[in-house]
Amino acid sequence: MKFDWEMIVAMIIVGVPFLIVIGRILFTKMRGVDAEAVVVRLDESSSADADGDIWTQTHVYVRYQTQDGRRVEGELANPKNFMSVGDWVTIKYVPGREDNPVLA
Repeated sequence: MKFDWEMIVAMIIVGVPFLIVIGRILFTKMRGVDAEAVVVRLDESSSADADGDIWTQTHVYVRYQTQDGRRVEGELANPKNFMSVGDWVTIKYVPGREDNPVLA
């Protein structure tokens, strides 16, 4: 059996960052602090793949108050497609990493 090393390297390059993001989301959901947040900004970025297909990603930013009373803004790690500016959502955040909240 011959290994396709290029495929293995590609899987590592794609898989490791994906696992890191999933791990951070799960950690925050399990250990994070609850807060109510308002969606304050939606930023879109587009890119084209090798076939010319255009992919658009929406970055959702929320503002909320931490347990110690600070107002912070961060990009949601796991936004929903139907979110709009002004929407209120329940989030979780890890103290010291307030700029990376997740939906509760």
